[in-house]
Amino acid sequence: MIRFEPSIADDLPRIAEWIDADGDHRGRMEPNWWLDGTVLSCCAKDDNGPVMYLRMDREGDRARMHIQFAPEKQVSKMRVASAIIDGIPRMVETMANFGFKALVFDSISSPLINFMTKKMGFIWAGGDDYLRPF
Repeated sequence: MIRFEPSIADDLPRIAEWIDADGDHRGRMEPNWWLDGTVLSCCAKDDNGPVMYLRMDREGDRARMHIQFAPEKQVSKMRVASAIIDGIPRMVETMANFGFKALVFDSISSPLINFMTKKMGFIWAGGDDYLRPF
């Protein structure tokens, strides 16, 4: 089962390493940004350790989800998929309890988009945004 633990300053070296290994985030993101979401910032961990960092920001009645994935050499796609399958329903429930009506994320990654739309109930919301209403 995935555990969501608050992102803390001790996570910054790992976050910086993961950003540097991420072609889309490299040069666009700073590690500190992952510590101060307007709703929450956390690390999703499984029994083997950190899988991804999440930042949730308020956008009206939606919670925008940002994800920093680990490099594949550190965390397999299977661990990531398992974390998403376990974690998204729990994140939806948490965000609904905060009063949000939907979870939204943006991506240009075809494998991620396909997984999130086919397996996790997200729908295209225009541009690069994908929405999971609840």
